[in-house]
Amino acid sequence: MTSKKRQRSSLADSGYDSAHSAKRIRVSDNIIDLTADDSSFETFSDDCEITFVSSMSKSKKKASEPVGDEEDEEMRDILAQIAAQEEDERLARQLQAQEAGSSHSGRSKGKAGDEEMSELFDAVWESTGEKPASSSKVEALGPEATPSIPPSGVKPPDIQLEEFRALFTAERPCTKCGKMVPSPTGYVRVNFSSFCRGNKQYFRYQVMFKGNGIPPSIGVLLHARCSSCRQNHCRGCFKATSCTSGCKGTPKKGDCPVLSCCAEGRAIAICELLGGFDWHLLGEQETSATRAQAAVDRRAQASSHRSVGPGGTGYSIGYTGRGDHSNSKPKNSRAEALSKHWDELVTRAFKLLNDLLPRQYEEGAKLFDILPHSSLGSIMALSTLPDYIASLLRNDSVSDWINRSEVYYALLALLRRLVDCELTIGLLIEPRFERRGWSGITKWMWREADVEWCQDKSGAIETSPPLVDYFRKLTRQCESLLAGASNSELLEAGDGSDEDAVKAASLCGDIIAAKDEVERAMAAMGIVVDLNKKGKGKHTSGQSEVAIEQEYSRACEKLAFNHIEFLAYTTVRDPKDRFQVIKELAVMATSLPEGIFVRVDESRNDTLKAIIAGPQSTPYAGGLFEFDIHLPSTYPNTAPLFNLRTTGKGTVRFNPNLYNCGKVCLSLLGTWSGSADEQWKPGKSTIFQVLISIQSMILVECPYFNEPGFGQVDPNNQGSIAYNKNIRVQTARWAIVDWLKDEHRNGMWADVISAHFLIRKDIIRKQLRTWASESPSMNYLLDEFEQGLRTVERWKLNACY
Repeated sequence: MTSKKRQRSSLADSGYDSAHSAKRIRVSDNIIDLTADDSSFETFSDDCEITFVSSMSKSKKKASEPVGDEEDEEMRDILAQIAAQEEDERLARQLQAQEAGSSHSGRSKGKAGDEEMSELFDAVWESTGEKPASSSKVEALGPEATPSIPPSGVKPPDIQLEEFRALFTAERPCTKCGKMVPSPTGYVRVNFSSFCRGNKQYFRYQVMFKGNGIPPSIGVLLHARCSSCRQNHCRGCFKATSCTSGCKGTPKKGDCPVLSCCAEGRAIAICELLGGFDWHLLGEQETSATRAQAAVDRRAQASSHRSVGPGGTGYSIGYTGRGDHSNSKPKNSRAEALSKHWDELVTRAFKLLNDLLPRQYEEGAKLFDILPHSSLGSIMALSTLPDYIASLLRNDSVSDWINRSEVYYALLALLRRLVDCELTIGLLIEPRFERRGWSGITKWMWREADVEWCQDKSGAIETSPPLVDYFRKLTRQCESLLAGASNSELLEAGDGSDEDAVKAASLCGDIIAAKDEVERAMAAMGIVVDLNKKGKGKHTSGQSEVAIEQEYSRACEKLAFNHIEFLAYTTVRDPKDRFQVIKELAVMATSLPEGIFVRVDESRNDTLKAIIAGPQSTPYAGGLFEFDIHLPSTYPNTAPLFNLRTTGKGTVRFNPNLYNCGKVCLSLLGTWSGSADEQWKPGKSTIFQVLISIQSMILVECPYFNEPGFGQVDPNNQGSIAYNKNIRVQTARWAIVDWLKDEHRNGMWADVISAHFLIRKDIIRKQLRTWASESPSMNYLLDEFEQGLRTVERWKLNACY
């Protein structure tokens, strides 16, 4: 597809020709009452005097006359459209060049579309000495705001779509009587309503997603009917049609020609569809704001650092956490029904959008499939569609996948369709612009609302990761779930209680297959996006701490979770609720925070190992602390068993909650008494939650105050200072230097050891020197650290991260 075909001028897209002359006429604005019977419309008239610009050249007039048998000559019509398009582009460039040399050439080069055409019309009116009495275009509710363009030069979708706005909103002359025909308004309401603009009144259509095919509420919006002579037109190319004056795209006999007329009509259909989706989604978000805020509060509470009181840490504190809560159900049947209704609406919207998008590579493709309208990508990017797709791809609840499987299957089909066209593939691979508030694409199109983009301090518009990044993480989670189900022979059991596992495995297989199809389609288009890209590799000295942390984050994401073989175990013994364990492990595959690494036995998913890196600014910083995790047969009804292995061979108690025998003391684990709210909650508490609790509430800056009765945290307390000095020495010896021995070269943690210490070696080295300046007795550990680094460098495992 040439750029000439893709980049349609505002003149051509809006249906205007290059010959302009002013006229004064009487026009009747058609008002449709949608409360009438589906087969007929009750119409009203509201006369008003307007001035408009005639745009009908001789060729256009001929094209608008009845053509009879010529409608069957599709090829001739296609060639005529292409020739007219090229002529429009040539004349548009000529007018633009003439205007640039005239007294009106002082306008901004960035102006295009409606604004540029308005100035060209002004020039015509000035030359004739005639000024319009009023505008035939829909008036804006306020001054048009010009969105700022980010320094990178990438235009946000509203600026890209501006040049096409006339196609969706402009009035055009009837091909039969010459009177102006307004574009039907597709703003969405639950109840039918009307609005006034000047001395005109419009009825707004309700876009509903019912049944299969294009719904009548969208079909009627694709027609532009003259209220004077009742001639109907395709709203896209404005070609006269044989449709009745009240056609909604569902005639009793034959097919409506408007539904498959032109690329412009398809773009309008997609815009109206997404306008309806925007309204439904924004309404759903508003009504569920309370529930969403409650979920945010729970997650924030799980990751927050709490001050330690007289009870110490882990002895009298309740916990909350994220993860897959399979036992959580709607509190009443009404909430469940509303959720089901919303999913049905989303599924139908996805399927309808899939039907409307270009099918360039399918047999029987039409012209609008091969040469789709240039506005498609901008329309979808400006709507709420990308944000909602992102929320589905970020969802880490396997139970939710199963309950909403129809939504996810429709989403996968839509993603496959998006990568088939170069105009829509950008929705997947390009960063998404962040906005503060949004009223929907329909309000923006009719200038009833502007979009406010989020900007950083430099004025650049902030962006979110592209959808393909979330797709990659979702695929990793699916791979983990399939691995867990396969290793536990869950899918082969034939047990009726494991029906959810079979459904989840089937959906995961389709997600992985869809990812493979997306990659192949990108490769066919010459787009290289490595969904499994690795980090930059071996760290080099001299990098800034910011660059080091970025590289470390990439390594953590790559190495956080894996299934491996534990040679020490030979028997197979799974917990009763095997699928609950598999779902938890799938969540951890993509949700573990930086510095937590988990390995699961390939044969026994009730046996896990974990390493937690000591957080910065604590006496544990730079160290790696290993834990054994075992899930009893009664899990998840009872808590998992945690045992600390990093104990200096049983000689070091690293924390009041971490004993030298390996015991991990937490109310959540049932290793310390507490109220019912502080204990393990079946169906809510998770392994993920325990790991987060250890990292954020045990490995803290002042662990001295984790001891019951030691009071509030006071960094200047002499007892705490002395305690930290001792912990630092033990961390350097057993959690840092001890890992840098050749005996770990072929161990399960070799890749984590290599990435952790080689990437952050400068930071850890600086930290050890600071500690040694306060505790000279640990100077010898500095030499052992340098020797250990050289040992690990010989492993040459940097390719793993």
